[in-house]
Amino acid sequence: MNFAPAALEVIAYEGAPRTLEVAVKSSRSIDSVVNVGIVADRAGLLEGVQVERTAEALSYKAKLTLSTTMGVGEYRGALEIRLCYDEPLTCARPVEGAPWLLPYTIVVRKGTDLSPLRPLAGAKDWGMYQGSAQHTGYVAATVNPGAFGRRFRVELPETTESSEIAVAQGLVALVSGVVPYIPWSVHGIHEATGAPAWTVATADAWVQFNPPALADGMLYTVSSGSPSLWSFSAADGVLLNKTYLGSQRKIHLAPTVESGAIFAAGGNYGGMSRIAAGGAGVDWSKDLLWSSHWTPAVQGSLAYAYLADTLHAIHVADGATAFTIVDPALGGSGYTAPGAPAIADDGAVFVSRVAFRPDLPYTGLLRFDPIARSLSWSVATQVLSQPVVAGETVYALEGGALQARSARTGASLWSWNAPSAFAGKGGQVDPLPLVVVGDLAFFCTIDGTMALDLKTRQIVWTDPSIGRLAVSANGILYIRGTTELVAVNLH
Repeated sequence: MNFAPAALEVIAYEGAPRTLEVAVKSSRSIDSVVNVGIVADRAGLLEGVQVERTAEALSYKAKLTLSTTMGVGEYRGALEIRLCYDEPLTCARPVEGAPWLLPYTIVVRKGTDLSPLRPLAGAKDWGMYQGSAQHTGYVAATVNPGAFGRRFRVELPETTESSEIAVAQGLVALVSGVVPYIPWSVHGIHEATGAPAWTVATADAWVQFNPPALADGMLYTVSSGSPSLWSFSAADGVLLNKTYLGSQRKIHLAPTVESGAIFAAGGNYGGMSRIAAGGAGVDWSKDLLWSSHWTPAVQGSLAYAYLADTLHAIHVADGATAFTIVDPALGGSGYTAPGAPAIADDGAVFVSRVAFRPDLPYTGLLRFDPIARSLSWSVATQVLSQPVVAGETVYALEGGALQARSARTGASLWSWNAPSAFAGKGGQVDPLPLVVVGDLAFFCTIDGTMALDLKTRQIVWTDPSIGRLAVSANGILYIRGTTELVAVNLH
């Protein structure tokens, strides 16, 4: 018998469920019916075991559920894998070669630390997609992995589409729902404790709430089905305004808020709209293209959208087109990448062309120069994430690696290969999560959320949860999965 992994190295949290998968490959077939048993060398280690055959010959998959009663500490030992012609508990008639041992090291960490919230120097409210109206995904703060620890974990209603969260002024905002089975809701959660602040549900089966934005004491979300901007009081969830946008029934990212104004997908057949502060009516709408899974980026007097092979720059004052820059690599294909432009401090605009179908060969990373009104550079690469802009460096998940590039030239500075495939919960076409905090990059693989030291290129922290990522002004890392929200103290 061969096992993958050959030894279990597991991080779990006190009181939280944890399920492991082990691939089992037999070197030969067994003619008779046998029983399988997985026996722990100590009581209270396993809560459940499930073994099933896979499509590959002589291959099986074992799901092991750890006990939630395990205390904080480190556990070392070995699981005994039994194949028996009789009952596995006694196994008086074992299959030749049985039993086999699967070594394990299980580290159980403290599951809750509700220490007083403290601002993290350099961090700001994560009020919208990738943190701000510029969508850089970068937090200019210094954190020490040795101080990381779970603040709380709360269970959430299932969500199958885009599940980005927003965090501002001590409130976590998110939406939940499953099309077309579970009605959609908007939730406010206290950052200090993880306790619910309020929940607003819609009884309209045609309404799907998209990810929220938090700004100026308001929560904003654009609905699909009945395309409108919903404006709630962040304090108590009271609906203050509902503004019809006239866009098509598409899924979108969180609206972008800058200087009080709200920018979102809108227009008669798709495009961009500016809505007055508080959601008090549409100031203007600009028809651009019928598309989904995007949101504008805003800096100064211009709002940007990358749609149909083209970077559109729109005057925020009146919605007039300032200029457009065509992406020549696509040659008028009409392809629109999901996500949003990311704007550097110097005004340069970066775009990830993420292909949401395997038959689309249009993947790549681009830099536009709004002053020269030209494409500065483009790199053909299998980009999977938003670009994260941190000073003179732009980071992205590319293929199986985290890639660091020169923001000015696009040249590769270094590349680090991930130990397993990148992952991220949410809509299937959304860019995968990537956030940089100081010298640490946070991302998800199929094995969990990881922090990579950008100087040493070593993994310095892991968590078994997977999901969309956000970092609050109080130095809390959030991992929003399909059915859970995990908060991690970063200082």
